[in-house]
Amino acid sequence: MFIEQLDRTRLLITLENEDLSVFELTPKSIDFEKKKTKRLFKQILGLAAVKTGIPLRDKTISVELLPYEGGCFLLATIKNKKRKIYKIKKNHSYFLASFDSADAVLDALKELHRKDNSEFRCSLYSNGGKYFLLFRSIRKLPDSFRIILSEYGTAAACGSLAASHIEENFTLLHRDSAISVIGSVL
Repeated sequence: MFIEQLDRTRLLITLENEDLSVFELTPKSIDFEKKKTKRLFKQILGLAAVKTGIPLRDKTISVELLPYEGGCFLLATIKNKKRKIYKIKKNHSYFLASFDSADAVLDALKELHRKDNSEFRCSLYSNGGKYFLLFRSIRKLPDSFRIILSEYGTAAACGSLAASHIEENFTLLHRDSAISVIGSVL
């Protein structure tokens, strides 16, 4: 058996017919689905790792079998075993307030403008004679905002699906800065 390191990620292992007979294998009888063959190749790759110094722990190894008259070649390609894990981050929380009249939404915007609202993105929508303020924020909406919104209309937290539905299907009157723009003129 000969073990050669081709580069940082590939090993070439030469198994001659004598080596194969010791393991009771032939190039045609090698089946990587059998436990005996898997165990044998793990041992051979472990020996190759010791000889070459290439760490094989936590790595994915693909093995190609190349038979020839005097035995077979095994080409082992080493890859990182660790998978990339993607997480969906909740970037925003949404809060929705609905109002039955334009006067109610304007009064609410006037009151909200008096509070510090610099970090809250608020869009104004209309649909079917009702008005909606959709808040998008990284942090929770303050209780003082919730009280003002409940005074003039109906307010509740909403999920990203409900927020997407409103953004797609309702008429946009003002995007992202409704409190500061509309509230400043009232």
